[in-house]
Amino acid sequence: PMRLLFEKGFAPTHAFSAFYRWLREDFGAHAVLHFGTHGALEFMPGKQSGMSATCWPDRLIGDLPNLYLYASNNPSEGTIAKRRAAATLISYLTPPVAQSGLYKGLVDLKEMLERYRSLEPAAQAERDELGVMIQAQAAELELAAPDPLWGIDAEARVARLNDDVLEVEYTLIPYGLHVVGQAPSDAERVDLLLSCAEASHGAKPERALIEAVVAGSMPDVSDAATQALLRELADIDALMAKDHEVDGVLHALDGRFLRPAPGGDLLRTPAILPTGRNLHGFDPFRIPSAYAVKDGARQAGRLLDKHMADGHAFPESIAMVLWGTDNLKSEGGPIAQALALMGAKPRFDSYGRLAGAEL
Repeated sequence: PMRLLFEKGFAPTHAFSAFYRWLREDFGAHAVLHFGTHGALEFMPGKQSGMSATCWPDRLIGDLPNLYLYASNNPSEGTIAKRRAAATLISYLTPPVAQSGLYKGLVDLKEMLERYRSLEPAAQAERDELGVMIQAQAAELELAAPDPLWGIDAEARVARLNDDVLEVEYTLIPYGLHVVGQAPSDAERVDLLLSCAEASHGAKPERALIEAVVAGSMPDVSDAATQALLRELADIDALMAKDHEVDGVLHALDGRFLRPAPGGDLLRTPAILPTGRNLHGFDPFRIPSAYAVKDGARQAGRLLDKHMADGHAFPESIAMVLWGTDNLKSEGGPIAQALALMGAKPRFDSYGRLAGAEL
């Protein structure tokens, strides 16, 4: 449907337009509930904003109240539904996440890597033989080239490969699907809270502590920072443990006010909770966020390091595309990266609102 958005001469199919006419005139719907992310109505041909009677989204939906159940981590496309289809967004939680782990050939490769690292320096012959086997296995998994043989570089290559395998093992991936009206299970909430602590605070609390929080028992720890983190995670868990989404849908169908809510990734933006609220893009006075500032500076450093590692001199100028979608989804990450490259950082006032930048 994205192409239709930019094709002024196109029109939806007869079946598509007839269905919306049937909803309005034959069925006599009082409201329509779309399930995203995302449908096709808001991408039909017409103006980008300020719809008129000649724009297909307006022609199709007419005066029907448009309620849209939408993923909380996708405010960028949700904004299009608001702007072009007059949608009231009702957020729902994204799927739980878990560490991907290893499987099949990756498990074998990790075992060989551990064997290689445990060998004594004197066992050079075995190390050489195992290095060849590791390279062959890594090549099958497309983690290394089969030729030329590593030879004297084997130790450094093995160390780098070990880091790559660990990165794969601990990568967070969606675990199943979110069910509207059903809160995440205890185990899923533990995984989410652990990931949230690492993403938002750079902390890695013990799993047993988080399990206690989810069970409703606040652990007594001596470290004040850890105690504060656990209290914050307990507040997040309380919001996840109860379904708010069905109530949000019924609230909207009843023609009542839905409170606004920011969109974003739960791990970085716990403020999206509770779901079941009306998503908005971002607060211009809160972007880039504190996390985005740190991540943007880190990405800027990587960009410069890679440029110079490729044999180039330190750049005097850099062009960047500040894509709106990326900034919406990353709380202003690309903006923070641009600021870091200029040697600047955002300046906030006493209310925590963006008030400018400082060098």
